[in-house]
Amino acid sequence: MLNDTNTEDKIAYCEKGAEDEVKFVNVLVKKLNLPLIINPEKVKDKFALDLLDTRKSEPSDLKYQQTPFFKARSLYDLNPQYAVTINVKDIVRYLEQYGNPDIYFWLDWDKELEKEIGGKRYAVKSMAAIYVATTKQINKMNLPIHSYARRINDQNGNKKDSYIVDARRFECLFSCMPKRLLTWKT
Repeated sequence: MLNDTNTEDKIAYCEKGAEDEVKFVNVLVKKLNLPLIINPEKVKDKFALDLLDTRKSEPSDLKYQQTPFFKARSLYDLNPQYAVTINVKDIVRYLEQYGNPDIYFWLDWDKELEKEIGGKRYAVKSMAAIYVATTKQINKMNLPIHSYARRINDQNGNKKDSYIVDARRFECLFSCMPKRLLTWKT
């Protein structure tokens, strides 16, 4: 699970993410009958987009999020149950290099459902969900940008700014809340 990996350690995070991509394809993609496989380009380039849509023969990306953006409501007036992030530079790179790839958001709220920040308690409900949007769709939205304080002087290649968006603005492929109601395991 990515929660066990320091999110500021980009290389370790990418390696752990590759394991989760396989889990996504082997379990969720099969269960939902989606036309996705691991992108064969990842063999040569670990930073290539994660997935390949076999219907369109086009790459897609996976954003696996296990930690809710707990302060989404207080900072951006967004429900933290559905708030997702995507790096601003990723959107720019996808548009420049790939055109308009689909982006799959896999929300897996199970491990960390509440957190105390600055003396205030934040919480979400257990949930599993998959949403999809196109890069151009996200790019056209007027979204708030969150700057990560820990990354201001980062030299590890981490992106410093992310868009914050309510995933319900995207197409929902699957949602189950509470997550314990799932009849299959990831």
